[in-house]
Amino acid sequence: MTASYLRVALVLPPVQSFNMPYSAPAALASLLQERFGAQTLVVDAGVEWLASALRDADPAIAADLGRLRDPSAYRDAFALREAHAHAEAALQALTARWAPETVQLSGEYVPPDRFENWDEVRRSLERPTERMFDGYVRRELIPKLRSFHPQIVGLSVPFDWMLWPTLRLLRFLRRSCPDVVTIVGGPAIQRLWNEGQAEFFDILDADWAAIGDGERALIDLVGWVCRGEEPQDPALVRLPPEAAPKPRPQPAGFYDRGVVPDYSDLDLAAYLRPEPILPIPASEGCYYGRCRFCSRQRRDQAVTFVETPGRQVAEAMRRLQRQLGVTQFVLTGDILTRRFLLGVANDLSMDNAPLNWFCEASFKASMAGRLTEADCERLYAGGCRLILNGLESGSARIRELMDCQVNEAMFRRTLRRLSDAGVVPYVTIVFGYPGETAEDLMATAEFIRTHQETCVFATSRFEIVPGTPLADQLQQDPRVRCTPRSVLEGGWDHDAEDTLGDAAARAILERDLGGMFGRFPQFYRQIPVLMQLLSKTWPRPVPRRPANRRERVRALAQSPSGAGDRLGGGEQWT
Repeated sequence: MTASYLRVALVLPPVQSFNMPYSAPAALASLLQERFGAQTLVVDAGVEWLASALRDADPAIAADLGRLRDPSAYRDAFALREAHAHAEAALQALTARWAPETVQLSGEYVPPDRFENWDEVRRSLERPTERMFDGYVRRELIPKLRSFHPQIVGLSVPFDWMLWPTLRLLRFLRRSCPDVVTIVGGPAIQRLWNEGQAEFFDILDADWAAIGDGERALIDLVGWVCRGEEPQDPALVRLPPEAAPKPRPQPAGFYDRGVVPDYSDLDLAAYLRPEPILPIPASEGCYYGRCRFCSRQRRDQAVTFVETPGRQVAEAMRRLQRQLGVTQFVLTGDILTRRFLLGVANDLSMDNAPLNWFCEASFKASMAGRLTEADCERLYAGGCRLILNGLESGSARIRELMDCQVNEAMFRRTLRRLSDAGVVPYVTIVFGYPGETAEDLMATAEFIRTHQETCVFATSRFEIVPGTPLADQLQQDPRVRCTPRSVLEGGWDHDAEDTLGDAAARAILERDLGGMFGRFPQFYRQIPVLMQLLSKTWPRPVPRRPANRRERVRALAQSPSGAGDRLGGGEQWT
């Protein structure tokens, strides 16, 4: 077999997101087409499952989920909150028969049990009980793959909650497509390998695993399938592994190649949005590289920072707009530089109708001070509408413990400059960091209150990532008790004598921030939803810089000022 006859199916198991595709399968498809002339098939099984389930459901359920495709739902925060509440209730009604197995509107899946060990997982997979996704896999996904006749099927697993559906899907593939070579990869798979979870790989019914760089692993696998070449890249592991899993460094990816993901196989109208939003890989690694709690501080995930040139990313947006009519994009990566941001904006600002995009940048260290008023105006003119930044805490003491150094005066100035230019700062905050006191938490609440009119806040309960400097430190501290979750989940819970307890923290947050997030705040964490609310592009307006911050707030919310309508949003303490 020559590579030109190669057929590869790239499948995203249920469920990554109902709002937008995941870039890895589409980017890998583009890479295989470019390098080998391969024929590829990209499948988002989560979105296909939803469409399949709705065909036999009560029409009222489909109608309530369809509210999120209605442009009028995005006219203001109140309308969107109502649409989201109806859609969440509809999805719960759709999946009620499978309880306790369920899936949330965010895409997060809850398996049929909380597994304490891998033997319990194996036994649950072997039971003949019908599970939530089985009907779709048997009636639609497997026939679709068979008709494509792939030699290789690759499964991408970015999140822990996708592990159980992936294990289940692989068993269907083994029975129904026994001659197909299967490979599984993604951050969730890499985490389990680097944590030495050998029993997981014993029950993983795949032929190969990509540990680290999926591009290199897949290229090596193509050489083995097409030419019988023995794999050389350590990222490609034959299963079951001959040696016990152990951490390994992760090489940098192919981000300097400027690969444009191929989303042409996907039904973009099936996602729960009025118009599609597509992710484009833009960087990997972190040039700051100091936050003690971050997974990028693990040896197996610490990679040299690489970034696609801004001009290439801008051209990728234009190409996808020409091919698919898409006008909104998420530039994915751990972090992006000022040079990159301005490069994309400058390139797109030359167009008559700049495309809209969201990205992540760090205002730690000197980055905040380098964004001038002119820079922020150029970002807006070039289509940037939302910038994510992890402040993590409003307490300088906690940020120092995190080694997340921020000059707060410069940080506040940057938030103001972005907001005045029309670019919304999306700020992430964590509560419950080890050592956080009531005073620290109140400082964070005060920071949120001060900026709630101009920033979006996404808040969450802190969890410990094993293998980070923070995790290593806490394991040596007798005052701290770290509790692993089920074997399918990677984070640890913790209790510490010097850390404010859950109940006391919840009381402070309800007292100081009660009502700020409204009745149904969860939608604010979903970037695709927020992007639609920000741009309100139905029909698409001509971009215009708001005259001032107050006008910008009115343009976004368009409803009476009040606690339930402010821009601050996110998931409250859970």
